[in-house]
Amino acid sequence: MREIKRLPTFIKERIIQLHYTKNQTEIVKILLEEDNVKVSRQTVNMWVNHFKKTGTLIKLRKFPQKKLNENHLKFLDDCLRTNNELTTRDLCSKLKKAFDINISNETVRSACIDMGWINKNTKYCQTIRTKNLTKRFDHAIGCIQSNENFNNIVFTDESTIKIQTTARRTMYKRNEPEILKGKPKHPLQLHVWAGISRRGATDIHIFTGKMDSMYYQSILEKTLIPFGESVYSDGYRLMQDNDPKHVSISTKAFLKEKNITHWPTPPESPDMNPIENMWAALKEHIRKVKKPRNKAELIEGIQEFWSTVTPEMCNRYINHLFRVIPEVVRRNGGATMY
Repeated sequence: MREIKRLPTFIKERIIQLHYTKNQTEIVKILLEEDNVKVSRQTVNMWVNHFKKTGTLIKLRKFPQKKLNENHLKFLDDCLRTNNELTTRDLCSKLKKAFDINISNETVRSACIDMGWINKNTKYCQTIRTKNLTKRFDHAIGCIQSNENFNNIVFTDESTIKIQTTARRTMYKRNEPEILKGKPKHPLQLHVWAGISRRGATDIHIFTGKMDSMYYQSILEKTLIPFGESVYSDGYRLMQDNDPKHVSISTKAFLKEKNITHWPTPPESPDMNPIENMWAALKEHIRKVKKPRNKAELIEGIQEFWSTVTPEMCNRYINHLFRVIPEVVRRNGGATMY
């Protein structure tokens, strides 16, 4: 059998997958027996080293370094720091306009990789208005300076849970037709409210329709107050976001009447409320495990997940704040990836 010099992409991917658990000789043998492809150990080693260095399976051609000097590289770096959504084609055009030179896309791409720029899927976060950056920064600094341990805080929030029956990612068999999965245009949805703390979680409240201040207060009456009386007889602080119904005059009066201490937090800060991650876990359970087909099954799935929420699980999410808060400070109040 003749050795393949120009490997198809799926063989390169196989080599990278196998190198985590197999050595070069074993990879060569597996490719020959399972994929009927003959490659040398040198080829395997070359692609593994290339992937470790560049994070890609694209083999870039080498171009003379003299095509891009230090001024060109600094120009490219400044362009990407100003707008990191520029493509290599955009950068080539800018180089042409600024220096009157013609540079290939491959040369620019290689130069960007050498400077540490990596092309990845865009990551999204909540938009934070400028006026709230200082509030987030000051809050995070306050937590650090006071050695806040969140021992007596009940983190609360609402979320919307939809009927979803498919995971975000799916495995497909190569060379076989992709399996299409139906997705309703307007899936049935329910709203939930709950709280988590270091001593466990409140009951979860499931409802439909809109929540106003009075309805919100009735939820606190049925869920938060009994939880606080039984678990936090020594007192607790309520963490809630700055939704109008949470901070209305009526709700503030209710909290004062019931001797509930509100722990103020900055607006536009879902990354500093660990129950947001609990909602993500709940939705993942609905999508991948429960796969409900109607309202009754959706309610059952929500309750099923919430019955598994333990104090240990709550503490794992709350401890995540020790990573988030320093990151908020590092970003001067900006959004984090958490």
